Amino acid sequence: MTSLLRYEATEYPHFSVRLTVYTGALLKWVGYGSCVGSVNYFVRGESGWGWLLFLSCSISLYRIAHWIGGMPLVPSSLMSLFDPRRTSSQTFFERQVIKVVNRYAPGIEKQGKQGAEVCAKGIANLEQLGAKELSLTAVDGTVLHAMYVAPSKHVKHADASVFSPSQPPMVMIVLNANGEFFEHDGLYNEHSDALRYGQRGFHVILMNYRGVGKSGLGGWTSRTGLLLDADAAVQFALYVLKAPEHRIFFKTRSLGGAVGTEAASFRPKLNVCNARSFSTFSAAARGVIGPKFGKYAAWAVSFLFWDYDSVRNWKLVGGFKWVEYIPQDTMLCPESILYYALSEDDSIDTRSLNFLKMRTTVGDTHNRPLYEFEYSERWSFFEKAFKHIQAIEKK
Repeated sequence: MTSLLRYEATEYPHFSVRLTVYTGALLKWVGYGSCVGSVNYFVRGESGWGWLLFLSCSISLYRIAHWIGGMPLVPSSLMSLFDPRRTSSQTFFERQVIKVVNRYAPGIEKQGKQGAEVCAKGIANLEQLGAKELSLTAVDGTVLHAMYVAPSKHVKHADASVFSPSQPPMVMIVLNANGEFFEHDGLYNEHSDALRYGQRGFHVILMNYRGVGKSGLGGWTSRTGLLLDADAAVQFALYVLKAPEHRIFFKTRSLGGAVGTEAASFRPKLNVCNARSFSTFSAAARGVIGPKFGKYAAWAVSFLFWDYDSVRNWKLVGGFKWVEYIPQDTMLCPESILYYALSEDDSIDTRSLNFLKMRTTVGDTHNRPLYEFEYSERWSFFEKAFKHIQAIEKK
């Protein structure tokens, strides 16, 4: 077993993020207080206890719905409930969800346990590449399971102008799709991000979101929570690896694209590779569910504050950024694909968009690996990003 690295994030990326987290905590304590107050009024025979009980129940039900609603949006968190590594740390609510799932979808438990075995193999393969397990604690106290991969000792094809030993490190943070675990990267062989980009000279950080794999559930799991997860990795890159903000990249896919784009909007020098992602989560949900019930799914995503506005966030990213998309995406409907939403936005000069249009193939296009020529095209954007970095450092 490799040595375990630890880091605790100490700052919120923006005041609005801190406000959101504190508001969630305030609602929780208002709910507790209302419950205690209603009992007190009831015992004393005074009026008003019913309204306080109603307020407490409403807040509690909303929090439960918000948490449960995140599971279909981040299905790897649902699969993780059956991971044997998490058995000892399961909460009361998690145990109730497990009972419901076992009753109505008994096959998920078997898939979850098989997935845990696959993840164990992935960890072993990553350790053979020299990866070290990393414990990241987000600023709200959630402990995340991650891995750090230093650049290969035999770096290939690195741009000497930005990867020389005398210069600060170049860091890549990989943000997963909604049904993935970072451990899967150890199963991809030559397609492994840890291997491919480590050989290019990058320091690579792989991580699981809160509630996924061995990552703790933390507080009120939410869109903001995933943002704090991504920013914890950024702070590790900034303060432990000593990488300047403009030398940090988010390499993302699907849900990770929305998370990374919003995280980068608060740290505008970060660079973003947004691959096969969506404009808003509600639009993606509408497309996945279908026309009959899609509008209700979209409403639920917005009501539970799980939505992302990637078009708005994209405009706020100040680092080098590009979009990778596939026209016939088997997961996303055309109306929800980020590239099309950016192209149709009148405030964006389409000539300034950097994009990689992937080849249309049969089968699952949303999750397929890139072809080698697509990797070459992606690397051409990295080379443009390096020029952007050089221009910043010359100033």
